[in-house]
Amino acid sequence: GFAIILAAMWYGPYAMAVGGLVSNLISQVINSWPNRKLLEYSTAQQIKDMLPSAVLAAVMYVAVRSVSGLQLNDIQCLLAQIPMGIAIYVGGSYVFRLEPFGYMLGMLTDFVKTAGRKKKNED
Repeated sequence: GFAIILAAMWYGPYAMAVGGLVSNLISQVINSWPNRKLLEYSTAQQIKDMLPSAVLAAVMYVAVRSVSGLQLNDIQCLLAQIPMGIAIYVGGSYVFRLEPFGYMLGMLTDFVKTAGRKKKNED
């Protein structure tokens, strides 16, 4: 993966993104085989589990990319795209109850609770 991205960097950020995508697809194919045999977790099941997050990411991309057509300067465009992307992904994850989002939210909640206890103990 590193070699693909390193080679793509000479062609710009879009080439790096495409290189990252290619690298991830190759990694998925390689990593799905042992999962299938050792965990009885088929490639189709793995894809089914990843598909909702991938579709939501694609929707977020299209929405965020559409802001580029509004004739804003680069800073304004970025300041519109970042909160829009966050809102779409977090909102979509919440509405569709995506498992990775629930896992991340649980970890964040635990972190905040632990940080609160540590702060109380320091006082």
